[in-house]
Amino acid sequence: MSATAVLTEYSSSITRDSIPEEVVEIAKFCLLDIIACGIAGANSQAATILKHESLREGGRAEASVLNDSRRFSRLQAARINAAASHVLDFDDSAEAACSHLSSPIGHAVLALGQTTESSGEELVVAFVSGYEFACRLAQICGIADAYARGWHATPIVGCIGAAVACARLLGLSDEVTRHAVGIAATQAFGLKSMFGTMCKSFHAGEAASRGMRSAILASMGLTSCTNVIEADQGLASVLGGLKTGESIDEYDCNTWFIHKNLFKYHAACHLTHPFIEAALEIRHEHHLVPDQIDSIKLSANQWCLKVCNIVEPQSGLESKFSLRHTVAQVLAGFDTGDIRSYSDTNASHCALVELRQRVEIETCAERDRLSGRVEIVDKEGRRYTAEIQLGPEAGFVVTPVRLKRKFDLLVVPILGSVRSEALKQAVLDVTNLVNVGKILSMAESQTH
Repeated sequence: MSATAVLTEYSSSITRDSIPEEVVEIAKFCLLDIIACGIAGANSQAATILKHESLREGGRAEASVLNDSRRFSRLQAARINAAASHVLDFDDSAEAACSHLSSPIGHAVLALGQTTESSGEELVVAFVSGYEFACRLAQICGIADAYARGWHATPIVGCIGAAVACARLLGLSDEVTRHAVGIAATQAFGLKSMFGTMCKSFHAGEAASRGMRSAILASMGLTSCTNVIEADQGLASVLGGLKTGESIDEYDCNTWFIHKNLFKYHAACHLTHPFIEAALEIRHEHHLVPDQIDSIKLSANQWCLKVCNIVEPQSGLESKFSLRHTVAQVLAGFDTGDIRSYSDTNASHCALVELRQRVEIETCAERDRLSGRVEIVDKEGRRYTAEIQLGPEAGFVVTPVRLKRKFDLLVVPILGSVRSEALKQAVLDVTNLVNVGKILSMAESQTH
């Protein structure tokens, strides 16, 4: 069988009974995380621009937008909400796909599910189906290598994952779903050169909207290449993975890639997190202050230089992609889990600029891309080192207490404690909801 057929058949075979309870729990926290990040990012400049564009465009007022009293079309709502969830770069990451999948896939099925009056159980099955399809697609297409060459993986596999999830929510057959995959694949590209700008979150928004639209168009009879993954000049050959004409016979249905999902506790690029954690460890253990520090050396995988090595960030967005700046923030006592720390003002804060100029970065090819080493030499010549490896084994996956606290920190200042708690409980009880529209309606603003 072709890769496209195998993956489509696999995703359609996923049922509520076949999904382990721990996978369901991870999916719930994925949804909780993107809703929290989306509420916090709802009034960002990027989300505001997309709302203004949508209002000028017009359309049926049918779907909720986070922290807004107005309703938009479901395509518009998916675009706006996914962009808002990603704009702070605080949403979770799909390690198996080198991308952020929860924002595009989650907001696509939430907006569609609201208008189709889908149940919470149907939504979770659709979300997991799209997530797992996207991760397997990433493996087949060699997305890690494509990412290293400059392709942004989120709008590629995120768009196609959203299409599969929405196809599942619409109850499309395997054949029609393959058309949806093809329609999504021909639209699904983005560039890493956009990192540090509003276009990075725009990628997530477009992935959600285009993925949903692909499923809707396929359901209406729009056709596409139905073996787009393995076709000559198809997705895999363009991205450099599976060879043209190569096929796969089966896929391990007992592997759940969502287990590798990583949640963020710092509001910056995930590749900065090992260095943030290492710097925090040194600062807390040795009580160092900036005036004591002579030099800082970071040992990083070469990937970091392609993703988060903005030497002199000029804006809050750029500072999220600067190893030097994020480490300087930690050592200067800034809370890297507070979205307000990544402001345009702090990007040019004189103390932070002076401290980040003491940072030197060396690359280590053998180092995992989610590991980092920090070495600090004080003015007395003493050395302090710490090394951190992110990943499931290191406790950077589902940590309910930390994720609930993150939700509260982001949402309570906006919705208040009573509404925030009710929304949190509704999301964590999503599989018992008769209509998932309740979740988005609870996240609306009561005033415009």
